[in-house]
Amino acid sequence: MKRTRNSKRQAALNLPTIQLEGSLFLPDQLEKAAQGRATDQTEVDYGVPKGVKLKDEYSRSFQIAKAQWQHFAAQMERTDLDAYRLTVGFVSELKRPGFRGGSNTGEWSHEEVPEVFP
Repeated sequence: MKRTRNSKRQAALNLPTIQLEGSLFLPDQLEKAAQGRATDQTEVDYGVPKGVKLKDEYSRSFQIAKAQWQHFAAQMERTDLDAYRLTVGFVSELKRPGFRGGSNTGEWSHEEVPEVFP
């Protein structure tokens, strides 16, 4: 991964989809993560079954999330359905065990959001 230097002598990554602003992420750490050299980035760390590559699991999870989003977006267009319940259902699906975005520790819980915001 090629690193470039800008006029302020600050390290920047050669990733066209990422632009670093401020100092929330350190360029060196982001570079390690992008290259797969950061800690806790192995198949074992993510609980991926033996014989399955992390890249394959990323692709699988993305396809599932994309299909869920398409269904959710179509449902949100309807006026006869409760948007809050649809949203909770959508997030619950993303957090269910077995989907890599979710937790394997049990049922997802949420707090009620007040209907009136200050």
